[in-house]
Amino acid sequence: MRNYAKKLFYSVLILFLSGPAFSQAPPNDACAKAIAIEPGQKLTNLSNSTATVGPDRETPAVFETTCIQTIENDMWFKFTTAADIEFYEVVISTRFCNTPAGLQALLIRSDVCDEAQYIYRACANKINTDTIFLYLHEPDPGHNYFIYVDGYDGTICEYDLEVRARRNFSPTDYDRLRFDYELDEPVSYELPDLKTDFTNNQTVLEWTAAATEDVAQFMVELLPEFAPETPDASHYARVVGIIKPRNLVGLERTFYEFRDFLTPFREAETYTYRIVRISSQGKRAVSAPFSVKARIIETFFMGTVNELPDRPGFYSVHYINKKKKQSFTVRVRDAEGKELKRTRLEKEPVRDGYVTVDMSPYPPGLYEFEMDNGSDAFRRKFTLPDRPK
Repeated sequence: MRNYAKKLFYSVLILFLSGPAFSQAPPNDACAKAIAIEPGQKLTNLSNSTATVGPDRETPAVFETTCIQTIENDMWFKFTTAADIEFYEVVISTRFCNTPAGLQALLIRSDVCDEAQYIYRACANKINTDTIFLYLHEPDPGHNYFIYVDGYDGTICEYDLEVRARRNFSPTDYDRLRFDYELDEPVSYELPDLKTDFTNNQTVLEWTAAATEDVAQFMVELLPEFAPETPDASHYARVVGIIKPRNLVGLERTFYEFRDFLTPFREAETYTYRIVRISSQGKRAVSAPFSVKARIIETFFMGTVNELPDRPGFYSVHYINKKKKQSFTVRVRDAEGKELKRTRLEKEPVRDGYVTVDMSPYPPGLYEFEMDNGSDAFRRKFTLPDRPK
């Protein structure tokens, strides 16, 4: 089985998302014969060694719906949500695997074994043998869920599987539900200070919240590309970010910023987001959808600004030049946009390089590092700390 965006999972550990499956393969025998497991029960000494490998089944090219790209006839389990249980935790513990890639797993809501009715509620593809955790908030009893377990890229594992159930759901559990999405309609939420941009090959969002607002956390969701013509498609958003509250004492409004590191952007494509505010009681309020158009810089890349560990006050930036004989102008500006430093890199070869600047003469505060080739620019903000004298 192949996975979606392997390198991405190494950098962010686990990608969390949610959404329904659209136009996937017909039902398969293994799903129909799923092993029943009760909440609170643990199955031990399981193995996927006899799992039947089915045909290669692609998710639709228009929008990837899970962090697992294909579904084959591997190990399937099922359970039904019970009364007075709100929070479920599926734990898949590997005992032994014949490769270091380990297992991957899905948690799927569906009354019957039919991909047309699947709603993905959890997905984990760790590409190692660590324990897999899938989390679910489902306060309504009587819903049917499938657990799909597969060895990554043909890996065979021995493992234990447990479904834990809790009656009390805490708002802090939302940290574990990054891809889970409640189907109840949330209330609307206005973002009067919202600023959207596409820079450094990623979406950048900025907004504020009143200091008096009850914010347990914000979630940034990416809506499916088919949302405009698909009824209720907004229910199936992908969570691309969790932002903790910053209720600072003495401030009338608090500033928030989000950068989308997860989405594989494509040139000239439009991406639609919304921001979800979650209160300390777990209540959701969503902003109106807003769109950002991608403009990808392909000729070079500039990384983050980092202080050199052995040279305090000196800051270095890694860059990758992808085009021969390309020249760059490098600038450092203060928070007001005033240019403090400038250097010129002439006719650079294709290579990885570094630019280092001495910031020791400057006071603590926010600064910006800019690198441009005459037509495109990368800009990275960085902060000089207040150093003890």
